[in-house]
Amino acid sequence: MNEVKRDQHVIISLKQIREICTQFSEHAPIHHMSRISGPLNRISVINILETQHSITQVITESLCHYMDNTRRYQEGREIEN
Repeated sequence: MNEVKRDQHVIISLKQIREICTQFSEHAPIHHMSRISGPLNRISVINILETQHSITQVITESLCHYMDNTRRYQEGREIEN
């Protein structure tokens, strides 16, 4: 999350976050596991990321900044040609 917040490697960070989330089941496990203190499913992981890091806002701002930089870069290349 720190790399996303600093606008560094936004796309790579998003891929890593996706990989982490896919390690968890989409739905809660059927049997009760009272000894596990961490998140039990993908929704729990996403909820933790949202409540502790405001992931939606951070990702949106970072992607907008990334796209703005990409557009400026592309415009600069078009002027050169």
